[in-house]
Amino acid sequence: MPMYSYRCPSCGAVEDQFARVSERDQNIPDCHGPMTRQLSVALIGVQAEVCAKSPIDGTVLTSRRQRSEYMKRNGLQEAVPAAEVIRKGAQRKAQIQADAKALPKLPAHLEKQLLQEAGFPG
Repeated sequence: MPMYSYRCPSCGAVEDQFARVSERDQNIPDCHGPMTRQLSVALIGVQAEVCAKSPIDGTVLTSRRQRSEYMKRNGLQEAVPAAEVIRKGAQRKAQIQADAKALPKLPAHLEKQLLQEAGFPG
């Protein structure tokens, strides 16, 4: 049975009421006159089903808890999400660049000499 939310247009008071769809407009609550039905967003939590077959020994895993215990028992770890890998790589790159900027600069003649010795055209 759905829940409907009603609001008083005069004072803004809100009242929730469970009613059949066919009866939603029959028992409208009163405050400073009939209240108006409000649109409301339903919050629904759905747990995704876990049904996996282990590539190690063929064990069928049917719940998150069972999967977690199985992974712990077999010394397995969750795969790292790609977004986290990319974020950590970007952080590492930024840190390396910051460290490189903090290093003292070589004098120009030594830098040129090193580049020539490494085979880069001067």
